[in-house]
Amino acid sequence: GFNIYKSATSGGETLGSPFATVSSGTTLSYTDTAPTSGQANYYKVTALCAICSTQESAFSNEITLVTPASGPPNTPVLSGKAQ
Repeated sequence: GFNIYKSATSGGETLGSPFATVSSGTTLSYTDTAPTSGQANYYKVTALCAICSTQESAFSNEITLVTPASGPPNTPVLSGKAQ
């Protein structure tokens, strides 16, 4: 599984306080259903130990998604590749 971290500021994610946890080993994406409109949303991901689920890796590189303040809904989707 993996943990998803979200922050309103670049580098503001705190290890150990995930925004969401995806526990399925076959799920390789996550949809943020409540992004902050009109502002940048910063995300990092960590991998969880497959056996114990309590140990996690270091942070991934940060990605930035900006959701428009108006217009059609635009929901950020985080996705990745199984390693």
